[in-house]
Amino acid sequence: MGCGHAHIRIDAVVAPVRRPLPAHPKLLAPRVDFERLPEDAGWWQADAVVCTLGTTIRTAGSQEAFRRVDRDYPLAVARLSREHGAETFALNSAIGADPSSRFFYNRVKGERERDLAGLGFRSLTFVRPGLIGGQF
Repeated sequence: MGCGHAHIRIDAVVAPVRRPLPAHPKLLAPRVDFERLPEDAGWWQADAVVCTLGTTIRTAGSQEAFRRVDRDYPLAVARLSREHGAETFALNSAIGADPSSRFFYNRVKGERERDLAGLGFRSLTFVRPGLIGGQF
């Protein structure tokens, strides 16, 4: 959407967010509380879901808060979208994701991937970048 035009094959993009996004004609960006996601919102019905939700332990403030944001919230989004018919799910994960890792960060990422695999998506993709740039 940052390229200034709308792709003809995309009818709409739904991006549940905590903070407002810039307007776009094909964007619906409902502000949500990820602790209490609206289970019956019509916008859960989607062909595909791309999840980039995540944080850092430093930003989250504790391992517990990190696990909630990085594992629990994406799993809640995946479950609700799957219950409403989504067949495709793509997740921004991380190199080293492994539920049996001795490193907390990699273990949480691996737990999330493992749990997502059990939700029955027809197509499930994990993107595992080594480092994500941006402002911290």
